[in-house]
Amino acid sequence: MPIVFVALVISWLLSLSTPYQRLALWLDDAQQGTVAREYFFKDSLVVDIDEESLRKLEPFLGVWPYKRDIFALVADYLGEAGVRSVAFDILLAERRAGDPALAQAAERNRNLVFAAAGLSYPLAISEAERQQLLAAAWTLPAALPREHWSAFSLPLPEFWQPSAVAAAGGEALTGAGPGIVSVWPDVDGTVRRIPLFHQAHESSLPTLALAALLASEPRPAADYLAATGELKLGRHVWPIDGNGRATLNYPRNRDSIRTAPFYVLALAAMGASGAQLDTDWLRGKAVFIGSSAIQADSVPTPRGLLPGAHVLALSYENLANDLFLKPAHWLANAGLLAVALFLPLGLLRRRAPSLAVIASGALTGLLLAYVSNLALLSVWQQQSSLLFALSAVILSGLLQLAMLTAVDARRRKDAEHQMRIAAAVFDASKEAIFVTDADRRVVSINPAFTEITGYQTSEVIGRYPRVLSSRRNELGTRQLMREALSQKGYWRGERYGRRKNGETYPQWLSISSVADAQGKVEKWIAIFSDISVPKAAEAQISFLAHFDPLTQLPNRNLLQDRLNLSVAAASRHQQNVILMFLDLDRFKNINDSLGHLIGDQLLKQLAQRLTALLREGDSASRLGGDEFVLLLPNTDAEGAAHVAGRILQSVAQPFYIGHHELNVSASIGIAEYPENGSTLDDLSRCADSALYRAKHAGRNNYQFYTAEMHERACEVLSIENSLRHALERSEFLIHYQPQVDARTRQMVALEALIRWQHPVWGLVSPDQFISIAEESGQIREIGDWVLKEVLAQIRAWRVAGLPAVPVAVNLSLAQFRQNSLCDQLIDSLAASGVEPAMLELELTESIAMEDISFTVDSMDRMRALGIRFAIDDFGTGYSSLSHLKRFRADKIKIDQSFVRNLSIDNDDRAIVMAIINLAHNLGSRVVAEGVETPEQLEFLCANGCDEVQGYYFQRPVEAEKVALLFGRNFT
Repeated sequence: MPIVFVALVISWLLSLSTPYQRLALWLDDAQQGTVAREYFFKDSLVVDIDEESLRKLEPFLGVWPYKRDIFALVADYLGEAGVRSVAFDILLAERRAGDPALAQAAERNRNLVFAAAGLSYPLAISEAERQQLLAAAWTLPAALPREHWSAFSLPLPEFWQPSAVAAAGGEALTGAGPGIVSVWPDVDGTVRRIPLFHQAHESSLPTLALAALLASEPRPAADYLAATGELKLGRHVWPIDGNGRATLNYPRNRDSIRTAPFYVLALAAMGASGAQLDTDWLRGKAVFIGSSAIQADSVPTPRGLLPGAHVLALSYENLANDLFLKPAHWLANAGLLAVALFLPLGLLRRRAPSLAVIASGALTGLLLAYVSNLALLSVWQQQSSLLFALSAVILSGLLQLAMLTAVDARRRKDAEHQMRIAAAVFDASKEAIFVTDADRRVVSINPAFTEITGYQTSEVIGRYPRVLSSRRNELGTRQLMREALSQKGYWRGERYGRRKNGETYPQWLSISSVADAQGKVEKWIAIFSDISVPKAAEAQISFLAHFDPLTQLPNRNLLQDRLNLSVAAASRHQQNVILMFLDLDRFKNINDSLGHLIGDQLLKQLAQRLTALLREGDSASRLGGDEFVLLLPNTDAEGAAHVAGRILQSVAQPFYIGHHELNVSASIGIAEYPENGSTLDDLSRCADSALYRAKHAGRNNYQFYTAEMHERACEVLSIENSLRHALERSEFLIHYQPQVDARTRQMVALEALIRWQHPVWGLVSPDQFISIAEESGQIREIGDWVLKEVLAQIRAWRVAGLPAVPVAVNLSLAQFRQNSLCDQLIDSLAASGVEPAMLELELTESIAMEDISFTVDSMDRMRALGIRFAIDDFGTGYSSLSHLKRFRADKIKIDQSFVRNLSIDNDDRAIVMAIINLAHNLGSRVVAEGVETPEQLEFLCANGCDEVQGYYFQRPVEAEKVALLFGRNFT
């Protein structure tokens, strides 16, 4: 259908071209010659002013143009002879001598019609020029609208009877009157149609032939004008088109037109001697007087060049005898067009187009058109529509032929391309391919076949492929393959193949049959690939999915499977199952100091020792890092304790890795089925809690899971979850505790202490949540918030006019390890406008000792800004004097554990005195924390302690109450 649509559009565009229309008109002329009815000019006569008449009348009338008296004589003579009407195909627009005589003849005869030549297209002149032409030589009848840009050369009013027209109200033409002599040439210049009126359905200017008929049979205009499609006058009905034109039926023989030379009538009318004329043959005729001596008056017709008067007489005969060609009804035209168009197109759809099919389709349409015209309709059919159908058929066929030719060429090219691709694929395929005949003898192999099997082409051509099969293939598998090939002609699966050297390897094999048109198998195609590498990779993937690649121990997935089996067996036999979590103590120090390679070797040796200690049926697994899990089926608590003790003893033995001798310890947490759970998640959670307890119990021990551990774990989890929302809910508070000068008893500094105001639990002590915040990683965000709040509070105190004292802020390990801490402090101090000397950062001894170089560098950078440092909890950690010297701390704070028993413990007194002397020798001030009694204060003051802090002076207070502490004497 797209091709037909394209053909129709192209045909329609072609139908608009002049050559196309000329061809259609030529077909019209050829057809019109077959359907035209032969007739003789019995109702009309042409009086021709020919060359002979001009010669013979020159002695009597002189040269042309003649005086109009002669036309008056001829008109009277014809009137006496009894003619029906006289039509002058001679333009009588200019006034000349003899006009009165001709006008009187018109009045006497009342059947004279005078020519009105017209231009039916706008004149390319201005209005002024048009008015000059009209005034000089042109006249328009009053009935014509003056806005039409058309010009008419009309006979003078003296020659026709405008009074008669006016008396009839313009609705009838009686007596003499004008008749238009314009013709309607087609695109080839040939006249096939005449306008019955200048404009469609206007009665003002009929054609000269119709005017002649009306002059002899006057009728009202409404009687002969139909609304559409035809012109009626009495019994006469003439088909016309939408523009008031009718198609002439030309006679086959142009010589049948009756003519008489003008000189015969002129001489007879003048009564010249010897000019006698029998007037019987004039009676009842319509006489058309014209001139063939002037070639410009000739009209091209399908029968050749004819004088204008001849065409007018021909038009009169068509009018008088209903000879106009009657076109077929539009329904018949549409049906014929459909048959001529779609019958050939139907043939084209049923078979491949060729020139013969296209020609036969076109001729079939043409033959059907003529048969329906002549035999069925007996009417004339314009060939433009048929030509449109034929061109559409031919174009459709040619387009389809071109398309199919292109498609065939493309298919051949694609087929050749596919063959080349298939050959290239066959040769380049990494999978082995061999082809056998119907008897299953090898006929072709590709290079990959040789590469995989080792057989050359000459070694396998003509042989059966059984040499490629291994005996490792099971008999049942071979039988299933044969059945599938015999029933379906196809099989694929995994088998073992054999190379030329006898090596067996796994292969993926597919076999397909190729049948001929009758379904008989012609060939067998086998494709196989060596899957040794994928199988090995599959085994490796399976191993990695269930085992730890470093220690070769089962991983969590395999542990899950083994635990499920152990729990199921224990449930059936009412037995216990033990799950142990083992973790090396301070394994991170080994990785950080000796490197991960040494750490990995240590883990591998530990795995070997654990495996050696276990019974058959027990399992040791590694979850990751230094975390090991031991599964002991059918073991009670006593047996678990025995195994745990042996493990701790084994781990305590030195590990020799390279030139390193490593001494490590382990902590073990123990959970028991069914008391502590039945799933891996439950037992793991309990064992992990027990492991946590073992770590906090000093390491190098084992602990069984208890209910208290569960409660503590739930509490820690609850605190951790609540901490995640504490900042955004503004639940944290900062209290401040004064640091008092031991001598003056005046407040010289403040320490910022965070508090947590929980909406349910109330005020939560830092001892309960700080360690959890550090473990969960939230301490950094909390510490940053504390720093910003403290700086903002210092600024607020300064704005309020309070004295400026330094405020100490505790830093966590995570916060201190930030590389951006120094830049963050610079930005915060700049934003708050607080002097760096007003900020004092406190580091615990353990934090400071974590990474000595990093600690010293960071402290130096921040000390350069003016920030002060204090070593908190001194005496509880490493207490390295060499490192303390490098820190150059501004203050050293004695931990309250030494201050608490000063009044009763001589050792604590000695330690405090030593710390005070050491700090002073290093240039640092000493602050004692946790002072609660006068005895403690007295001892500290007596031994030179610089500052004291504790409940004895003031508990931590809110920021709003700090103003009351300034100027107070803490005695």
